[in-house]
Amino acid sequence: AFYRRRPLVNNISVVALEAWHLGLTVLFVVARLVSLLVAAALHAGRVDMSVLTESAGAIGPIDLDPLPSSYRKDLLLADAHRHPFIERLGAMYLMKIKHGAKFATTAGSVWRLLFVFALMPWLRKYRIASEVDLPEELVLQEIGTKPDHQYKKKIEQLEKKVRALQRMSEVRSNLGEIDDESTVDSK
Repeated sequence: AFYRRRPLVNNISVVALEAWHLGLTVLFVVARLVSLLVAAALHAGRVDMSVLTESAGAIGPIDLDPLPSSYRKDLLLADAHRHPFIERLGAMYLMKIKHGAKFATTAGSVWRLLFVFALMPWLRKYRIASEVDLPEELVLQEIGTKPDHQYKKKIEQLEKKVRALQRMSEVRSNLGEIDDESTVDSK
């Protein structure tokens, strides 16, 4: 108020604008209440539609209360354009286009794994490993001071056993299909 030239006029205009805002707010709330009551009264006897559906406030092409849908649209617009995962994924795609084969290499993945193992060990249980990915135990083994060459042999043996079990399950499933066909033919 000290920097105004005419504080009395400014104070009166601020009070007038606040009163106008308060009157508009009350009018808006009353109009919305009336429209919701009209929509509820029109849909009171309907069995085929719930009062809380999105189309309950519409009478033909006229929407009695468009504010919830416009609010939902604003929320979706804000989320869709500012979602952190979409931004991060877009940044990764742009980096891959910019740097080509130099971006997202195996060496970088190993450094990322070392970083996660060393500084955030609780994230190990959320890690999804693919078949071509390095086993966590092998990376931890390589970090350690003692190189264990038998560990690599053990991994190869386990991979052979897994392949053999997969072949056996395929053979069993094929035999099961043949048995099912023979029982169908005999009936």
